[in-house]
Amino acid sequence: MSVETRFQVLSLSGGGVRGLYTISVLATIEQSLADRYEKPDYCIADHFDLISGTSIGGILALGLASGLTARSLQELLDQNRKQIFYKSWLRRVPGLSAFAGAFKQGATSLYNQDKLRVVLEDAFGDKKVSDLRTRVVIPAVNGTTGLPKMYKSSHHPKFDIDHKLPLVDVALATSAAPTYFDPYIVDDRLMLDGGLIANSPSLIAYHEATHFLGQKPKDIRLLCVGTMGVQTTLNSDRLINSWGYLTGWGMGRKLIDLTLSSNEGMHNFITRQLLEERFVELDEPNTPEQSKSITLDNGNDPAAQMLKGRGKDKGQYAIGMDNVMSFFEHIPDTIIFHKGGKPYEVQRS
Repeated sequence: MSVETRFQVLSLSGGGVRGLYTISVLATIEQSLADRYEKPDYCIADHFDLISGTSIGGILALGLASGLTARSLQELLDQNRKQIFYKSWLRRVPGLSAFAGAFKQGATSLYNQDKLRVVLEDAFGDKKVSDLRTRVVIPAVNGTTGLPKMYKSSHHPKFDIDHKLPLVDVALATSAAPTYFDPYIVDDRLMLDGGLIANSPSLIAYHEATHFLGQKPKDIRLLCVGTMGVQTTLNSDRLINSWGYLTGWGMGRKLIDLTLSSNEGMHNFITRQLLEERFVELDEPNTPEQSKSITLDNGNDPAAQMLKGRGKDKGQYAIGMDNVMSFFEHIPDTIIFHKGGKPYEVQRS
């Protein structure tokens, strides 16, 4: 009787504070498995051969690959959401918040990346990519060259650069969303949010698995977890000559939202066609009413409560899905990394 060969991928989408939904889904599943096996330190990442994430999904991917549990990452994001997306008192005043935000966004980025850096330094310390215990691929955009950049662990003999980088730098690079945060400088290059090219990194992860890791498509299983993103559309009632940067595009906010929404849909559509039933997605649409509060940067308590609640509901629903729970029957024995061209093994629990 032949043993099924599996190569499992976890793909985490971008979406700012909506990543609280993503990690709540995973934390709920992880807690169920921790209870089942009576292992309080159970880490859901140990079931995956490759983890890919964009923006907040990239931050979560790095955390999981470093050995942090989904439950601890949920707590980290929940406790620091207001610090990361800090709003001045003027931007919290009803009736003035939109005007104050537009004025600030016209002159500078909405948020200070230093606040996010503090949170990441507390979580990752001085760990580097070489300290990860799971393969990763993290999309970003190199604003200096205008080309995509994929930050990768050293899971291929030719990957001998990124493993030297601090996790904090990779996390800040993939999450530097234009108009929300300033570009982040890594090795003298201006780096931008990976969501500009792949808000869902599912197709990038598929390419990594087949092209660089030599996996056969029939052996790949991919679990994609979204962020309750809105399928952004344009209002055809708007006058044809009123599509200015401020009047039509909301100081760039609507343009960013449309970019994230459309390329996420494209990447998932193609990957689903390539993998068919081996592509499993956990996500749900943002309702018209809740979408007013559940945005990329609304870290207030009511919005967080909705994100956590819906994430827990989705996680509990997923526990009853055979095609989801089958992902957690597989644990890679070892992961092969390279340093100085020489391979070394990382044991899996």
